[in-house]
Amino acid sequence: MKKKKNVSAVMAACLALGTWIGGASPVQADGVPSDDGKTIYYTVHKETGESDTVDPNTNDMVAKADTIVTQPEKQKSVKIATNETKHRDTVVPERKIKLLGQRNDTTISVSNVLPSQRINIDNYQFGTVPVKVIKEEGTLLLSDSPEYVSSDGVLAAGTLQGKSRVYFYHVNEADQDKQVAIVLENNGNTDSRITVKRKLVTEPSDAYFKVGRELSFNELVLWQASQEADAERALAAADKKYKKKQLAEKLKAIDANMPPQLGKGLRIAKEENWLLPSHSRKLLFEDLSNIPIKKDQLISGIVDFTSSEPIQAKVLMLNKGSGPLGYSYIAPVQPMDDVELRGTFHGVMRYMQSETPYNSSLGASAITIGNDREDAFIKGVDELTNNKAMTDKGNYGVSYDVTIPTAGDKRFAVYFNPLGGAYAGSVQIVSGTHNKIYQVPGAYDEYIGHGTIYDTMYLDTFTPGEPIVLRFIPAGASNLPVRFLFIPLD
Repeated sequence: MKKKKNVSAVMAACLALGTWIGGASPVQADGVPSDDGKTIYYTVHKETGESDTVDPNTNDMVAKADTIVTQPEKQKSVKIATNETKHRDTVVPERKIKLLGQRNDTTISVSNVLPSQRINIDNYQFGTVPVKVIKEEGTLLLSDSPEYVSSDGVLAAGTLQGKSRVYFYHVNEADQDKQVAIVLENNGNTDSRITVKRKLVTEPSDAYFKVGRELSFNELVLWQASQEADAERALAAADKKYKKKQLAEKLKAIDANMPPQLGKGLRIAKEENWLLPSHSRKLLFEDLSNIPIKKDQLISGIVDFTSSEPIQAKVLMLNKGSGPLGYSYIAPVQPMDDVELRGTFHGVMRYMQSETPYNSSLGASAITIGNDREDAFIKGVDELTNNKAMTDKGNYGVSYDVTIPTAGDKRFAVYFNPLGGAYAGSVQIVSGTHNKIYQVPGAYDEYIGHGTIYDTMYLDTFTPGEPIVLRFIPAGASNLPVRFLFIPLD
């Protein structure tokens, strides 16, 4: 594994990202009154790109971000205080960091976005919101090891049937331009009906957090559009008076109402149906062949589909311009790296629910995701290494739907709090008529959480009584675990 690059102060040249509300323009979430004088305030100097944290209770008013020391990979642990006990969380090894930095192609817009407000988590004793998994669906083929690819070949492969997802995340380390391909093989004697639900891929980039951020945002948008489209299709199937033209118009309207795509990748919501004959192969997501991946660039994508019969999916990297189908017959299997994020896993859709409501009258509480305790890592096998037992450390590629009933007599704010290292992604919150997708972090910052557990980002304020649903996918290039903090407002 390569030695991790040093990270300097957070640079200001980043996509200025706000909050999406439906299909409207980006808006800034309402502010939350600050806590007492112990709050740590966060500023970014637009002139220099340097980031400062300022604690008004200390004489040392400025602490440069690049003085934070990152703990060694695979050795980090985080203490979390709760009302019941203190414990240690399992922490996913911090992934290699590549800064966006000052790039000529970066557009900076700050007209309607303000720096996110933070809180000092030391001012609170957090109770635990007891969530548990109530349903898991679908099979994931995870292709993330080797993460840095220097030789062509098969990067991941596995047997899929029913609801399935292929998630890939790879960096080209070769000098030549490369392409990623997904090949489906039907080695059985029965034709398989394939229904492709959605496809998305990022534009390759050497700004790794940018890639993870874009994919997580577009995944949430397509997830909602897919749910709405499936509901319309079910309605059409149950109502004989529902005409095909009417369904087509509804589906077209759903597609038109999606928020604009983040980034320059591909985001395809149109459903596809085709037959994969027995003993045949076919490309899944053919557009990937048109995307060149240059040296040191990261590409990441997701394809969700269903298969009526067991089929094998392969993820390959090969020279740009080569034929993926023909190459799939002779491609050598590439070994995993030491992180071992590869294989097939059950539970690509994870539905969780709180056993008891969060009561804002009783104080602050937290939900922890991706710590392998309250939220266990999914287990699977790697078929390329004789079904070796695997663990998806961080649940990368898994879509979360977490429902929390709420009660109490105080309005409360929800904050995002990364615990495992740098994080940049998206979160959707649904509560009653409230439905927004939030970029984490907001303006100026490429990520939050590097070298500290004290970074927080305000998401929104809610009135108790309505359940809150949190939806997200652990963002590529980012680190787990993370917490959602519920803070009552006086």
